[in-house]
Amino acid sequence: MACHDVIIAGAGAAGLCLGLALIRGPLRGASILIVDHAAKDRDDRTFAFWEPADAPADPLVSREWSQLQVIGDGFDHLAPLRTHRYRMIRAIDLYRAARAELGACPGVELRRAEVGAIVDGGHAASAEIDGERVEGRFIFDSRMSADRLPRTRRRVLLAQRFVGWEVEAPAPVFRPEVATLFDFRGSERARGEFFYVLPLSERRALVERVEIGTPALGDAEGRLADRLARYHGVDAPVLLRREAGESPLTDHRFRRRLGQRVMAIGIAGGRLKPSSGYAFARIRADAAAIAGSLARLGHPFGVPRESPRYRLLDAVLLQVMRRRPELLPDVFRDMFSGSPGDRVLAFLDEETPFEERLALFRGLPKGPFAAAFGRLVLTRLGLAPAA
Repeated sequence: MACHDVIIAGAGAAGLCLGLALIRGPLRGASILIVDHAAKDRDDRTFAFWEPADAPADPLVSREWSQLQVIGDGFDHLAPLRTHRYRMIRAIDLYRAARAELGACPGVELRRAEVGAIVDGGHAASAEIDGERVEGRFIFDSRMSADRLPRTRRRVLLAQRFVGWEVEAPAPVFRPEVATLFDFRGSERARGEFFYVLPLSERRALVERVEIGTPALGDAEGRLADRLARYHGVDAPVLLRREAGESPLTDHRFRRRLGQRVMAIGIAGGRLKPSSGYAFARIRADAAAIAGSLARLGHPFGVPRESPRYRLLDAVLLQVMRRRPELLPDVFRDMFSGSPGDRVLAFLDEETPFEERLALFRGLPKGPFAAAFGRLVLTRLGLAPAA
């Protein structure tokens, strides 16, 4: 039976970021097998995130913004960023650069294959790869499956779906310096729908439609076309690229440690922030933490624990999203208009002191949030369903 120091199931953002963290740290030269059933040769998504403005330069960042916009029917708030920058990385750039660096490292094998059952063990774990049983001293699993989602009435589970077009307009209609995080104008408020726009130039932009709910509203492409015509004056855009996806927003606590030798990573390991829907920065930080734990402790499980206070705040906001989605424009309007943009981003990154967290919540609709907190207590006690 073939044996490796590390097996990584999945070569998306989580698997590749972990592989890079390992070869740049404690496991350079070790035997690392990274397996995915897909070729990862398509620009299938955009990784958007924010980080300190003085963070080390990353050659993969293709665009950044220092102003954020939240706009809706009757309001338009512009939030300048002083200590942070909102940045984007194209998936294809990450795939190509990571695979090139990993492929050049002795001991690393990138294999296109199906990963089946993973079996834990005392001294090693094993995975079925295209019918062959392969051992690894540690196995990291980024595959998302239904059995990792909550099956209890005590947890909220919402689907966040997105469809995006990268378009070119016949005339300059976009503001290259402003990233629109939330555009609620003309949205289906009862469906938690909003749009966001990442301008790449005055004529080119990535325009995304997002909805939060179950089941899907449908006709996302039509909604995007209408949005471009109605609010940007673009009736016949040139479609350069399309992306789509779905991720779970839930207060379910994902298990990280799946055995003595198996660990969940990425969205399957709970790295998606449920109140914001962002995951990339958390995935990269988690990869660094896992590599650090291996270097210090000889195992990957010594990573930071999640803050109970932030888990509570996420759970309350999920209750609002589930039961009062029409309030989301007011929530994000008040959040960004009541505090500097940098403070809001730090809050979403779980880096603000408790007093600042309270200040952010003071300006939000008190009645619905109090009701959401009460509902949360009842659901956790089993006295009311989360849905």
